[in-house]
Amino acid sequence: MIEAYAQTPPNSRELEESILAACLMGDAAEVCELVTPEDFYKTAHRRIFEAIQKLISDNTDINLVVLCDILRERGQLEAVGGASFVASILDCPLATDLKYSCRKLSDLTIRRNLIIKSHEIINKCFNSDDFDSLVDFSQKAIVDTTEKANRVDEIGVPMSKLVEDAADDYEYIYKNPGIIGLSTGIRLLDDMTCGFQKADLILLAGRPSMGKTAFALNLVHTISLKDKMPSGFISLEMPKAQLRDRLIAIDSGVNLLKFRSGRFDAEDWSRITLAQGRYFESNIVINDMAYTPQEIRRSAMGMLRKHNIKILFIDYIQLARLPKGERRDLEIGELSRSLKLLAKELNVPIIALSQLNRALEQRGDRRPLLSDLRESGSLEQDADLVMFIYRDEVYNTAPDNPKKGTAELLIRKQRNGPTGDILLKWHDKTTRFYELTNRTEP
Repeated sequence: MIEAYAQTPPNSRELEESILAACLMGDAAEVCELVTPEDFYKTAHRRIFEAIQKLISDNTDINLVVLCDILRERGQLEAVGGASFVASILDCPLATDLKYSCRKLSDLTIRRNLIIKSHEIINKCFNSDDFDSLVDFSQKAIVDTTEKANRVDEIGVPMSKLVEDAADDYEYIYKNPGIIGLSTGIRLLDDMTCGFQKADLILLAGRPSMGKTAFALNLVHTISLKDKMPSGFISLEMPKAQLRDRLIAIDSGVNLLKFRSGRFDAEDWSRITLAQGRYFESNIVINDMAYTPQEIRRSAMGMLRKHNIKILFIDYIQLARLPKGERRDLEIGELSRSLKLLAKELNVPIIALSQLNRALEQRGDRRPLLSDLRESGSLEQDADLVMFIYRDEVYNTAPDNPKKGTAELLIRKQRNGPTGDILLKWHDKTTRFYELTNRTEP
């Protein structure tokens, strides 16, 4: 298909010949790990390399005789130029840096494939009536085509290299003990997690009215205002104006109800103005128009590209519009896995809010358990950290309830650290959470 284009597609005869020469000089096994037949644009070169691959697969020593024999058996020897052409490859200059040369050859393949995909996208732009499908196809086409370019080493990284890198990592941790991720503003939570880590999927779950969104916004407030880290917030439930009001209430200390009634006094106005100024200088990005997994992904990638976000919040995952299937648990499971992969791709922590199963309200102790995660066990499996928010006063509304105004943050799973409970102070008028006492083991 690509040959039909007016210009000659990106390729390098000299590069292909130098890599084939390296194969004949004893480096075939290494080359076969770094490139594929598709990387050879010239048909003769591609057929020769396919024959070399077969010899490597059969654990056969490679020389001109056996290479010509296998090409002859395949009926390809004359097509590639005969035995004299195969022999002439040995006269080609060898690649001075074999790994670099193989990477450059792969880059040319990506360029050719991008040309093909670009024409497919152009054709769809003219002929497709489904805009969302067009955008999804275009994004996937580019990401899939360029994915190979993002891999440092497709065959894995030797332990020797990992140990070498560890020296720098350990030295940094030694010089900066404690928090190596993003600080949450809650000392005990930071002690348990060392901060939220890059590429982690963190599940924040609770029953309705427990304060999931409020706690997430408290984290946004700390990370973005106090620590000056850009944050992204994708809301499937609450419109962006309400999130704005909550964030300003958290920072200003003004009663959230006043943002609806408008009964501000002079002191309120002063506090709100100061809070607005602080948020104006912040880098918080809110999207309340992403509903499908594809829209969530597009939004997240855009936030990373345009604002370099360091953390992403999604509130909440059960509200995502998923393709209708026979089983809701499988749908949520697929979304859960896609969020974990997205966290790795963005290389930022993703805080995904989740609704809990109503069944827990039938128990005597209504503190959440991992089994209460709604609709899919995959949520627990895919998450690196699972936190539950629990406020006893939601169920026990007696005025003399000693737990009124408190909340419990229950760490029920942590892949690389301890679990436990953290007691927090809850201020309902401003939806603020404060650290109260020490952690206890569950």
